[in-house]
Formats: sequence, C-alpha cells, structure tokens
Amino acid sequence: MAGPFELLPPEGPGERHTPGLAKALAAAHAALKPDLLVLTPDEADWLAAGGAAAPAHHTLGPRARGVVLPTPGGPVGVVLFPLLPPGAEAPPEAMAQDVIRQARELAAQVRLVVGLSPWGELAEDHFLRAAGPVVDILLGAGPGPGVAGRFTPDGKTFWARSYGLGKALHAVRIAAWPERSPGWQWVRDENIRLDFMGLTEAFAADPAMQTLLDGFALPQ
Repeated sequence: MAGPFELLPPEGPGERHTPGLAKALAAAHAALKPDLLVLTPDEADWLAAGGAAAPAHHTLGPRARGVVLPTPGGPVGVVLFPLLPPGAEAPPEAMAQDVIRQARELAAQVRLVVGLSPWGELAEDHFLRAAGPVVDILLGAGPGPGVAGRFTPDGKTFWARSYGLGKALHAVRIAAWPERSPGWQWVRDENIRLDFMGLTEAFAADPAMQTLLDGFALPQ
C-alpha cells in the first residue's frame, strides 16, 4: 500500500516538485504496482498538471470509503479516511462516526481491517483514544512525526505512521488473523511483526528502477 502523501508533503509542492518529477514518480509507482495507491486531491492535481499518467489509484474525498483487497489467506478491508476540514486537529464527530461505520461494515466481510489516514499524528491519536478498536491496523500519514509502530493500550490496534521524504519502509507481517473476541490482542513477534527499514545510502539502487528514473530530468 502506498500513500497518501506519497508524492507530495502535507504542506504542498515546493520548487523541487517539477513536471519531470511528477512524471518520474508516476512511472515509478506504475512499475512498483502497489496493491493500493491512495492520493490526496493535491497529489492527483499535481500529477495531472505535470502531464503525468497517474497509475491506478484512489483519491481521498470528504467521506470514508471501503476497499476490499483479495489475499491468498482471505480478504483484507481498507478504510480510506476522509480529508479533515482545514485547520482541524481532531475529526469532527460526524466524520469519526463515518469512519467507524465503514470499518464495522468491512469487519463483517473481511479478515483484517486496515485504516489508511491522512489526518496527522494529533488527529489519529485522538481518534484511536475516542473510537476504540474499530481498525486492526492504522497506517497514518500527514502532519507530525513518523511512528515506527506502537500498540494501543488494549493491544487491539497497531499504529504506524509513514516517515517523510521516502526515508523508510514499514513491512507489517501478520502471522495470524485477528479474532473478534474480548481477550484477543496483538502480540509483537508472535502474531504480528514489524520490519522497519530505514532507506539509507546503505541500500543499493534497484537497477531496473534506476534505469527508469535516469530517463527523466529530475532536480538534483
């Protein structure tokens, strides 16, 4: 899964975000073929303005939406969180209830419910405290620091937040599907494991991807 804020930072495009970069990032994500690519409206508009052919994606909007992804072990449901109102540090009650309703509808038909949020650390933390265990995993993005991975106090939700500038990869490995029972919880290195990889200069560039990117005029 990739995004939101995979292509642009929360504050919007800067001078380095040229049309050439838009085309390069669109081509790179098309080559990576993520199972789910989610963009903010600003990211979708930036790709279009740069003449980039955007790969298959979902664009966030004002309402929560559910996406079901097939896997060999069973379906996984993803709740696409809506965009927060400008300046909001917590979701309005109606918006939070919209997310909760969508998550519960998905839970009835899938093995795992993942929330994908653009809200930022403060709003995500507020939601987790107020809503309880409505998503099994919350993948957050937006304003605030990255989070390599932490559990809510009841152990029923695992929360990770992306790091800016493409500096890290979260690989969440599930050994057993969550159970819908009062005593069940995630247990690190038993039923869930996080391989957190900082993408430093120690990682060699993938030759095929490097060749693809070399074909674009990118800012240095």
